[in-house]
Amino acid sequence: MAISRRDFLKLAAAGVISLSLPAKPVRAKGRFIRAEGSHSMLYDAVKCVGCRACQLACKARSKLPYEPDVTGLYEAPHDLTASTWTIIKLYDGEHQDSFVKQQCMHCIDPACVSVCPVAALQKTPEGPVVYHGERCIGCRYCMAACPFGIPKSQW
Repeated sequence: MAISRRDFLKLAAAGVISLSLPAKPVRAKGRFIRAEGSHSMLYDAVKCVGCRACQLACKARSKLPYEPDVTGLYEAPHDLTASTWTIIKLYDGEHQDSFVKQQCMHCIDPACVSVCPVAALQKTPEGPVVYHGERCIGCRYCMAACPFGIPKSQW
């Protein structure tokens, strides 16, 4: 496929003109949808000292049962469970350790809820996604659907 000199010059001129036009600044504009009566918790990774007060506040606010610390370790519980929606994980760094919060995002339109065939995961009107273990059949669709990797299989 040969391109004529005239077509080449047309394309080159169009490219130069398009590059010389002033660029319009691009801004992300998302629709923020706030559910009435929903709650949130602010986490500042720079200020976090790993006291885990946010973990206890989440349990208290959500009326979740406290899990006994059978190991006596600071890192208990190790991962998110049906009764632990927020955890602080310690990551050892080369120069400084850091504490990183991991939690269920309580999405506005949660994928884990929509794929569950037995409604073991449900979104409450206040916002949280709650788990009903007695309904779960262990299909693990929720684990595959969640983009944050939050639902875990409990053996």
